[in-house]
Amino acid sequence: MSYINKQVFIHILIFVLIYPTNILAQNLTLGVLAIRPKPETLARWQPLADYLSQSIPNKTVQLKAFHFPELQMAVAKGQLDFVITNPAHYIELRHHYEMSGALTTLIKDINGMSTNQFGGVIFTLKTRSDISTLQDLKAKRIAFVNTSSLGGYLMQALELQRAGVPLPNQSHQIITGMPHDQAVKAVLRGDADVGFARTEVIEQMEREGKLVVEQLKILNHRFDIQFPFYLSTPLYPEWPFIVMPQVNRHNAKRIAAALLAIEQDKTLIKALKIHGFAIPLDYSPVETLMRELRVPPFEKHLHTHTFYEIWQDNWSLIITSIMLITAILIIANWMAQKNHQLLHAREVSNCYLERLNKSEGLLKRAQTVAGVGSWHLDIQTNELTWSEETYRIFEVSLDTPLTLDFFIDKIHPDDREMVLTAWKVALHGTVYDMEHRIRVNGKTKWVRECAEVFFDDTKQAIAGIGTVQDITKQKHIASEIQRHALFQEALLESIPVPVFYKNIAGYYLGCNKAFEKLLNKPRSQIINKTVFDMAPQDIAQQYWDMDKVLFKQPGTQKYEWQIVNLEGQLRDVIFHKATFNNADGTLEGLIGAILDITELKQTEADLKHAKEAAEAANVAKSDFLANMSHEIRTPMNAIMGLAQLLIATKLDNNQHDYVAKLLKATHSLLDIINDILDYSKIESGKLTIEAVDMEIAELVEHSANLFSFAAETKGIELIFDIAPDIPPLLKGDPLRLKQIMNNLLGNAIKFTQQGHVQVSMLVENRLESAIDLHVSVCDTGIGMTETQVNSLFHAFEQADTSTTRNYGGTGLGLAITKRLVELMGGIIRVTSTIGKGSSFVCIIPLKIATLATYQKSDANSNTQSSYKKLQDSYKDLDYVHNQMQSIRGSNILLVEDNPINQLVARKILEKLELLVTTANNGKEALAKITTNPDHLYDAILMDLQMPEMDGITATQQIRNLPHYKTVPIIAMTAAVMKSDHEASQAAGMNDFLSKPIEITKLANILIHWIPSNTSCIECEACREPTLSHPQAEHGNDPNLLAIKPLEPKRLAELLQEIKIQIGQSGFVRTVFLDELEASLIDPQALQQLHILRTNLDAFDYEAAKKTYTEFCKQVPPNKSMQHPIALQTTQTEII
Repeated sequence: MSYINKQVFIHILIFVLIYPTNILAQNLTLGVLAIRPKPETLARWQPLADYLSQSIPNKTVQLKAFHFPELQMAVAKGQLDFVITNPAHYIELRHHYEMSGALTTLIKDINGMSTNQFGGVIFTLKTRSDISTLQDLKAKRIAFVNTSSLGGYLMQALELQRAGVPLPNQSHQIITGMPHDQAVKAVLRGDADVGFARTEVIEQMEREGKLVVEQLKILNHRFDIQFPFYLSTPLYPEWPFIVMPQVNRHNAKRIAAALLAIEQDKTLIKALKIHGFAIPLDYSPVETLMRELRVPPFEKHLHTHTFYEIWQDNWSLIITSIMLITAILIIANWMAQKNHQLLHAREVSNCYLERLNKSEGLLKRAQTVAGVGSWHLDIQTNELTWSEETYRIFEVSLDTPLTLDFFIDKIHPDDREMVLTAWKVALHGTVYDMEHRIRVNGKTKWVRECAEVFFDDTKQAIAGIGTVQDITKQKHIASEIQRHALFQEALLESIPVPVFYKNIAGYYLGCNKAFEKLLNKPRSQIINKTVFDMAPQDIAQQYWDMDKVLFKQPGTQKYEWQIVNLEGQLRDVIFHKATFNNADGTLEGLIGAILDITELKQTEADLKHAKEAAEAANVAKSDFLANMSHEIRTPMNAIMGLAQLLIATKLDNNQHDYVAKLLKATHSLLDIINDILDYSKIESGKLTIEAVDMEIAELVEHSANLFSFAAETKGIELIFDIAPDIPPLLKGDPLRLKQIMNNLLGNAIKFTQQGHVQVSMLVENRLESAIDLHVSVCDTGIGMTETQVNSLFHAFEQADTSTTRNYGGTGLGLAITKRLVELMGGIIRVTSTIGKGSSFVCIIPLKIATLATYQKSDANSNTQSSYKKLQDSYKDLDYVHNQMQSIRGSNILLVEDNPINQLVARKILEKLELLVTTANNGKEALAKITTNPDHLYDAILMDLQMPEMDGITATQQIRNLPHYKTVPIIAMTAAVMKSDHEASQAAGMNDFLSKPIEITKLANILIHWIPSNTSCIECEACREPTLSHPQAEHGNDPNLLAIKPLEPKRLAELLQEIKIQIGQSGFVRTVFLDELEASLIDPQALQQLHILRTNLDAFDYEAAKKTYTEFCKQVPPNKSMQHPIALQTTQTEII
């Protein structure tokens, strides 16, 4: 009796007295430890009591709130059936009373975050620079609620003890009492240097507006990724829900089931401010804490009392106890007389026995599930005892003899010395808790052992009790986690841009070296700090505001910012941020990267300026080319016009030759200008490719007619090899295809002195509605080197400088050809050998056109087709004169500001037998029209660029006059850009004629637009020119074949007339040539006549005279009187 603490003795007596009466009670009592004011505690937990009352029939659960001493007394008196208290109090109760364990563990809900663990916080004022570590707490005043509070004192005290810091004595203790807020307030007032409090108290005070968290500094700060509150200690399990031994087993089951199902009642858990209850956690860490601190009931200092001392100190208690025992005996005797009470007592006994057996079975099962075994060692005898689970961990049978040496032999050789050393140290009173390896059946396992050594009165170790847990899987997992962590750390460090991550409270959790360099701080000064610790308050607040926006709407965030680097430079950066969650999906924090875009933004600005400069230069170049073209074409118009007029006059042979060469030179210059303009359009992207129906036969015929004479003149054979499977109708741009063919064929003939030039066309690939047209031009000319081939398609470049001297040209033709082919979606390639020739191959994708579409197009465009035939008609003046009969005498208003060009145009129009009125600008032209409204002009030739009023404005105003809505207005200008065409068309002009003016073009346009003023049969026939002789189109029509042969007299007259015209003007009336051709049958004569026509078209009058002489030798009167045979001839104009 002398060894029993008097408090324990009192508790036992009261428990024995009260126990029977509680069994019969109809009400159950739930006691709650109040860490906040009692009314607040009762209000919070009353809904739980009401909820539990519904789970037990005929029972009511009453709620009572107690401070710690009151709760101890109520439990001791047996006044409570259930208890919600802190884990330390639970361990004390479990030590004093026979309890199997906690029923459930509380899961708290704090601002939407659930946790079933808590810890302690050690804090001081942020301004206390003298307190940064636990070592700084020596001799400091510490405020806490009381010495028995687990979260408010014991957890922090253990950390101090483990750190070697003496616990505060009474002179340095400031005990504030409940609630924990008082300890915080004591530090804020300056009454204490340091404070202890339970976790979440600081955050709750901040939410209630009682505290600004930036005022405090957390000591020994720990970070747990699943715990969202300030923390200075390890985490311990939350408060248990305890069932007292006297509660009926069935009632305890109902209460447990109700608690575990409480999560489903969202309204209730919201009112309780909890997340629910869970299966009880392991409270052994709490017991370990209490044992290390030697707090009751583990203080281990027993005092021996004599009977006299016990009587002197407790005489009143002893007398009271005797009276109580007597009362108990009377009541027990009375209860024995009541049968139903005895039966109830037996049920209670059986219940306890059943619970004891079940608890033992559950303990074994729990050990198996958790992989935890237990052992006992008698240190005096070295007798070792294992639980069943320990046998399973070591993989030995249950009948295996156990000794200490047997266990030591199982320890891994590399760990054996470490384990034995730790055990020797534990025999002197230190904690035995370690991890080591064991060798089992040839394999290695990891185990964790925890043990407590018991001592006798002489402080000699007598026994050890411990646990062993198989942690092999955990070790493997930890190793894998460490491997991944190392990989992630290496990956993070390899990223050249600053990267960081922080929790939702704003504390940095990690970063890479680039981020350290950016802040100029080591990582140790960044981790567990906020931006407020490293930046001015106003700037830090801006950063934190952006973080809060992201936390409010989790996802990603990207924004530009400006920061100052270590050199003091202002840098443009982009913040990329993204939130991340923990394992249960709860928002944990964010990760961010900072990308310096200063150089990128500068590059973008430079590129923008360069683009604007290039666009401006391109516009300037286009304007320059347009202006250059206009300025060159204006005087060239006068030169070409006067030359055309001059060559039609009576000239001697030398004069005629000079003028012909002048015309040829102007055409060459015009070709150069057109090439430059085409290349400029291609470069600026303004040249568009059409897709219209076209005939491949016409394209081939065009090339053959255009270059056959040139090839024949040089003695070169011109070969066309056209595959028969090429569709007759294709969709493409005929003008640009002709330009490609002309460039390739012209170059081939130009650079070939002997041999042949061959044009081949075949189908490369065929689809249902499209083909790839293979066009090749091969020659036996001078050839090229590989270097020359590589630079061949560059603008203004030729094979070498001697090429220009020997053959002429600008070097633009092939560059334009390549660009045109590429614009059509095709490719061009070349192979060449010096001295053997070259081969150019184009592959151009074209769609197949249908005949129905083509014919429909022709049927709906008779006027355009007729106009096309006129444009392609013969060029000589005599033919023009013949065609002009239908519009002779028409009134033409010529609007031209340049005096020379005005003179040239007027002379040409007068030569065409038209009546001409001139105006120097648009204003003057408008005046001539409006001052004489009765005089109506048949057509107006309008220059575009003129002083006072330009041609566009003049046309717009003329179109507003009633009688000039449909009068043809034709632009006749040196401005040839696409924009000029579009502007003239938009203003209301009917056609466009570019300078320099060719007489045939001008005549054909006027014939097309001016209505006929005659009805003679001959003139009607003249106004319907065709591209071929009628016999060529209608075959063997007998009406056409019945043409009378020429009489010898008529033949002589024709030959004489042609001779005179060649000698005087060079322009031979086409009707004379046609009349001759229709009467010839001799092939040689027809060939000479064809050559004559070609010479005349090329203004080569010396060659024409020689050809005429050869023709006369072939056509004596006796050979010409034959039946007429038609020879199809096509005259194509190069534009």
